Amino acid sequence: MTFQPHIYKSSNIDIYGNSKISCEEVFMDESEKNFTQWKLAVDDLCVKSFGLSSDDLPDALWRDYFEDGMMPSEAIACAVDDAWHDVPGIEELWYV
Repeated sequence: MTFQPHIYKSSNIDIYGNSKISCEEVFMDESEKNFTQWKLAVDDLCVKSFGLSSDDLPDALWRDYFEDGMMPSEAIACAVDDAWHDVPGIEELWYV
């Protein structure tokens, strides 16, 4: 039997089969929708790099990073340096 690693692919359905799109998103303005899509991209990168979503890690200034025009990867790099500097091994996982 050979081991096949699971490749995480972000989708709008979480691991429990629930939709990640809430009822509130239907009524969001364009800026909120853009932020939500951007944050999903951040979460996708976090899961690929750390095995955790951004919500499972210490709080970071996601909205500020988004409004500053950062790409998701740039925002994660800032979070690693600013908000997660005390999380053991996080820098090694991100800056591979």
